[in-house]
Amino acid sequence: MRNIRKWVTLIKRRIWSDNNVLLLKKTKDCDASYKKTCVATIKEVNRSNVSDCLQFEDESYLQTYIDMLDSGDSGQFGYYNGKCVFRRWALKGQGKTISFAGQNIMQLRKDQVYFHYTLTTPEARGKGIHSYAIKLFDEKFKGYEKLALVVPSNTSSLIGYKRNGYEVCSNINVKYRFFVPKIEFKDCNRKEKYVNL
Repeated sequence: MRNIRKWVTLIKRRIWSDNNVLLLKKTKDCDASYKKTCVATIKEVNRSNVSDCLQFEDESYLQTYIDMLDSGDSGQFGYYNGKCVFRRWALKGQGKTISFAGQNIMQLRKDQVYFHYTLTTPEARGKGIHSYAIKLFDEKFKGYEKLALVVPSNTSSLIGYKRNGYEVCSNINVKYRFFVPKIEFKDCNRKEKYVNL
């Protein structure tokens, strides 16, 4: 029944939908970063701890994360009160693709890294875990231009990236009209604001 609902939702979105996301960027030479300490412990994901995701996600995610590790992606898990409560992944490498709403948005250059697949569980939100984990990945990928996609309504995520020196560089809209996608990019100047940060 759950899979049928997913398919119905997907078909509805492909018939008629507007999907907006902001492309955030932090340049190689920007050294702004989150200054506070964190109540959580952030660890790199590896084969020995990848199953910790099962503390807050269903089993279908485990193989996805193993596949990400096998393809060379880097992951972070955050632990709070002895439980895994946070995840984020980084995609890097020449020609790897960033997708949104079922469409390929851009390919990474060899000097770019894309942060994605981020989630903080409800009980761990508001504790600075997201902001602190961004800082750690920024340090790990020093010398890379960093990219992230965030939906405009996700104010807390936008604040976390802003604290670490990221700026909105484009507003991307993927429109579907009767299964035909149209991708629009709107470059942003620094004065344009999507959220009051």
